[in-house]
Amino acid sequence: MRSIYALFFLILVFSLFTFCTQQSTSASGESGASGLASDSVSRPSTSPSPGAAENVTRGEIYIAVDESLLPVVRAEVDNFQAVYDGAVVHTVVLPGEEAIHAMLVSDSIRLVITSRKLRKEEEVLLETLTTPAEYAVMGKDAVALVVNRDNPVKELTTAQVKDIFSGTIKSWKKINAQAPSDKISLIFDHARSGTMAFLRDSLMDGKPITQDGTFAMKSTPEVFDYIAENPGAVGIVGMAWLSDQDDPAVKERLSKVRILFLEKSASPDAPCAYAQQFFGPYQSFLDQDCYPLTRKIYSISRETGIGLGTGLVAYIDGPQGQRIIHKSGLAAIHTIPRKVKLPDESMPATTTKQKPATTKENDPGTGKR
Repeated sequence: MRSIYALFFLILVFSLFTFCTQQSTSASGESGASGLASDSVSRPSTSPSPGAAENVTRGEIYIAVDESLLPVVRAEVDNFQAVYDGAVVHTVVLPGEEAIHAMLVSDSIRLVITSRKLRKEEEVLLETLTTPAEYAVMGKDAVALVVNRDNPVKELTTAQVKDIFSGTIKSWKKINAQAPSDKISLIFDHARSGTMAFLRDSLMDGKPITQDGTFAMKSTPEVFDYIAENPGAVGIVGMAWLSDQDDPAVKERLSKVRILFLEKSASPDAPCAYAQQFFGPYQSFLDQDCYPLTRKIYSISRETGIGLGTGLVAYIDGPQGQRIIHKSGLAAIHTIPRKVKLPDESMPATTTKQKPATTKENDPGTGKR
């Protein structure tokens, strides 16, 4: 009888030990796995395939977001989750190049929203790992150059911008005699910034940026603070951080810096219809490709089925998502339908027509610099 009790006791101890070990392993794996989650929600399956209970409006997903596009993407995600209360979208905010890398190497991230398409070698890698990349163009953003408000320089030619980035022009005095004597320094948001990659590829023809005073901060808000204190600095930021002029945070940023106007884009594929020579990174000018540092906002998906990532992309591409981009002061990629109520025959003939709605560019784009 004693041997039976002893055997039972050993089995009970072994079971408790096994249970505790499993619980400890599960907890440590949850907190340390890949460093993607900063909340207490359990991580979804580490697979590019949607789960069995997931569809285009319900489920849980991690997406990587280029930090230079964060304000407009955050607005899209917040509205998507408000409309579909069964959708949980975790945004992993990273510098542009790191956001793309995270999507390539992590099965947990099925979607990235960024400012460039994959390079050929990246497309080959993704296809080798899972599936060919699926692209969608969501809107148009821009890279903005901002300076201290005491800097008298208001506009730059394309040649001047290239000379500044290559280090050929090192002092503001070569551009404007009234400018501060400070040496020019270029301030980026991150060392692996999407804005830096865009300028290198599109403006510098792949050549590196070699201005002596080039360095990176840790976030876009830090760029604005630095420019406000340094008259010789030029901040390079995503226009999404400055475009929504109804946002109090944007008004505060614009009180610290001034946006430079740049020479008209010379792209033969999208000739600018405006007659003026210099343009700011504002909605109408982005839509017409007049501003030379206009760039597209891409979603890149590695989802191997129709899941929540597909639903989010469809939402941003649809009327509601495009209105959010338009309201943010950036350029929507699709024409936004508007319902116009015409007066019926019973209304007096003296009835006046309603003034059309204005857009963000009406004030900053055509006003004083």
